[in-house]
Amino acid sequence: MYLGVTVLLALLAFSSSATAADSEDLATEKTIGIGYEGMFLGEFLQGASVRGWLGKVGLEANVWQSDVGVKIGDLPSVDVSAFVLTGKIMYAPIVREHTKFYLGLQAGLGSIDLPTGTLGDIADADIPDTSIDVFVFGPLFGVEYRFQELPELGFNWEVGYSFSSLDMDIVDPSVDLNGISITLGVHYYFK
Repeated sequence: MYLGVTVLLALLAFSSSATAADSEDLATEKTIGIGYEGMFLGEFLQGASVRGWLGKVGLEANVWQSDVGVKIGDLPSVDVSAFVLTGKIMYAPIVREHTKFYLGLQAGLGSIDLPTGTLGDIADADIPDTSIDVFVFGPLFGVEYRFQELPELGFNWEVGYSFSSLDMDIVDPSVDLNGISITLGVHYYFK
């Protein structure tokens, strides 16, 4: 982790002292990029991301995956996989030569799959694997930065608040996905 922070600080120092490169105006460019997004405070989801900008308006789609612990009633906690698909719409009111400050909304849906037997005596033994549906919505704000000498590489951080709803037919699980999340990402943009 310290090595990653050191490399990032060195790149920032290098990019700020480099000569100005020919770059498009971020306020009018049209780009699409693929990359990685990861939550480092909040739900701890990791995933693949596709992000595109049409001037000051951006769209993003993410596929998140995580292993989570689920506890239902007095039954022991079970580790299961969660998958969430999200979409974002973003607007950048402040655009500089190498940065964008943006506001946005995120919405998504996903699933937490519980293996057979997870519910114990609560559910009939004939019930197959059970799924918890996850619905997520919330506002966010963030910054995207591009280095002068590497304008096709964008680094971003976001802070958002997620309102989540969990739906399960048999019982109400105690899974809490509400709250503040901090997301870091990197995208390679094709022009």
